[in-house]
Amino acid sequence: MSRLPNELWLQILHFCSPLDQWQNLRPLGHQLKSCVEQHFEREILPQIEIAMPVSLPSYDARIYARGKATFQPVSPRSGRDPERMHLVLTSTDPDYYHAHFLARWSGMRDTVDGTLSENVKWDVGLEGREKRMRLRGARAENMMNEDEVGLSFEWKGTMTGLYRS
Repeated sequence: MSRLPNELWLQILHFCSPLDQWQNLRPLGHQLKSCVEQHFEREILPQIEIAMPVSLPSYDARIYARGKATFQPVSPRSGRDPERMHLVLTSTDPDYYHAHFLARWSGMRDTVDGTLSENVKWDVGLEGREKRMRLRGARAENMMNEDEVGLSFEWKGTMTGLYRS
């Protein structure tokens, strides 16, 4: 039985929803798995937005302000490990808590290598789908600029969790 070339599969994938690609096409075979993962890396993952909900102290110790820190993919894709997605902090809401968040971020690391606690739940948004979930292998990353905050995670396991109902 002859196979379609990868270039054709990559064109066909544009007409399928990301949910169908990940759940239904990816498990069918090695060729489709590599095509779906390649399509996700090039087309889908650059649109991901990950936010970490944060409770911040306010003027009254009994009342906490709700905020969030939003991360978006680094472009062009960087990093030594192709299994990891790298993101950078793009905004904090509210803006005036940015310095407080940076101080808190440095205290969140569990180990020297920057591993973040598995208990942290993130708001993951992709293609109109949003879900509060844990990121697989989340790690704080050192960026070129000292003021930048970086994050990386294992994207394949996270996508499986995102598309699982």
